[in-house]
Amino acid sequence: ISALSYQTVVVKAGHSVNLTCPGVSELSLISALEWRCQGCNLAPSTSSSSSSSLASMNGTRNSAGGGSHGETSAVKLVEYSNNAVVVWNNQDRMSLDSQTYALLFFPVRHYDHGEYTCLVNERRRPDTIIHLVVQ
Repeated sequence: ISALSYQTVVVKAGHSVNLTCPGVSELSLISALEWRCQGCNLAPSTSSSSSSSLASMNGTRNSAGGGSHGETSAVKLVEYSNNAVVVWNNQDRMSLDSQTYALLFFPVRHYDHGEYTCLVNERRRPDTIIHLVVQ
């Protein structure tokens, strides 16, 4: 069992930031991928119902029912499977890069600080924890 590595990314609130998925490149064979965050404070919802945004890799969007999995205190942010992307939170400013699988924020907010992990092909453990510090 290999030890986890840690990476720190510091960004100013209001700027854009890309969190790269460690060990993943444009040539990687990805069948499923999840971005999660532990310690993040999600933005207050602007609507009374929880919903997610479903976007296929060609950019079309549909509305889908939202939900969260309470396995740990980590919050699932983005999920990729079967060539489709589901953005579970902050759809208006968070997305997944369709070629590199990086998590994109535009813009990043103070409440986005936390520990981000990218789980590839249904692995239960990440290789790296990315600590996002928002100033």
